[in-house]
Amino acid sequence: MEQQLEATTTRVGARSSSDGDESKNRRIKTTLAEQGDKLPIGILDTDGRLHKTIVTKPWNTRDERELGKKFPSDASMAEHVPLIVANMCSKLGPHDMDRLDDAQKRLIVSMMYMADVFYAYTLLRVKTMGHRLTLNVNCPRAGCGVNFPYTGDLRTLDVMTVDEIDDILWRYDLEVPITLRRQQVTHFKCAYPKWNAIEQARGNTNEAEVKAIAIQASIVGLNDALEPVALTLHEIDELSKPDFEGIQATLNENYLGPKMGLEGQCRPEVCTRLRRGGFEFNLSIDWAYRSFFGASSR
Repeated sequence: MEQQLEATTTRVGARSSSDGDESKNRRIKTTLAEQGDKLPIGILDTDGRLHKTIVTKPWNTRDERELGKKFPSDASMAEHVPLIVANMCSKLGPHDMDRLDDAQKRLIVSMMYMADVFYAYTLLRVKTMGHRLTLNVNCPRAGCGVNFPYTGDLRTLDVMTVDEIDDILWRYDLEVPITLRRQQVTHFKCAYPKWNAIEQARGNTNEAEVKAIAIQASIVGLNDALEPVALTLHEIDELSKPDFEGIQATLNENYLGPKMGLEGQCRPEVCTRLRRGGFEFNLSIDWAYRSFFGASSR
């Protein structure tokens, strides 16, 4: 069974977590098939122009061997995803990647938005291995648990994009104002974070600290000041519990890039608990290199 999802394009207005008013953020819902060779957010050049072009390279055994030299087989997502994107894309936004050395490539990817890195990684999978992703699934329905093969179509993945760079911004109004840098802060200007936040959190097993790093990366302004800001983790420590959780919630609400899962349905002929129709479920994708770029994911 290959799951086909209806392709739709919809504009979504993000909302502040505290007052319900619409923010500046305007996201567009589409699919990977419709988005094609364009980054969901894009990369600014030195003149402030936004570039969305992504060009992938053919992937052969030589590339496989060279990649194998650069990261161990048990490399974490934070290690292997940017390495593959940096080496198997010939163009990312305004950057001609083939002209750069490894250090320059890593720097460019680390400064890309998470949405763009994950999108490039997923597009590479489709370009090199095809759009079908075969999984062995255990039906999540209570009392069933039957194992069956499931084939998802990566082209139908939901992708959230923006037209302009300012569309990644939103305002978060603090429930408990705090004092930072000699001023009372009542609201933050927030933005979708970049890949270097994942690199900063790599190997950290403290879930609260990983959340704090994500929040730190998303805050780009204090109150209505025009100057950008980069807060420290010690400054993030001043947030109240409601605001710590509130900002984390708006990060999830304002996600951009590919949705990290496939929707499927346990078939009635195999589901031991179902007599009519099928039991719908959302299946998280295993992004590990060996799984995602193998003949099947699990």
